[in-house]
Amino acid sequence: MFFWPREHGIRLQFIQLGKPTQNPFVESFNGKFREYCLDMHWFRDLAEAREEINEWRRHYNQVRPHRLTASHAAPPVCRAGGMTLTLNFPFNS
Repeated sequence: MFFWPREHGIRLQFIQLGKPTQNPFVESFNGKFREYCLDMHWFRDLAEAREEINEWRRHYNQVRPHRLTASHAAPPVCRAGGMTLTLNFPFNS
């Protein structure tokens, strides 16, 4: 982690301890991940946790409306077994 940046002339800057406001994007993501994934699921084992987290990550990155396009995007839709369910809860608040 330290050698590659030095070899390429990149200076690493770390967030100071106790200063989460120095990186609000990560703090925002962590809050959404905790609220909409970890708080909503009980994992029986590591494999189940990986499966649920991967599904949540796929939804977060590919399905949910993003802030820049939220006004133009349709609500997220789940399809399973020939049924369609429109999700109206806020994934990007």
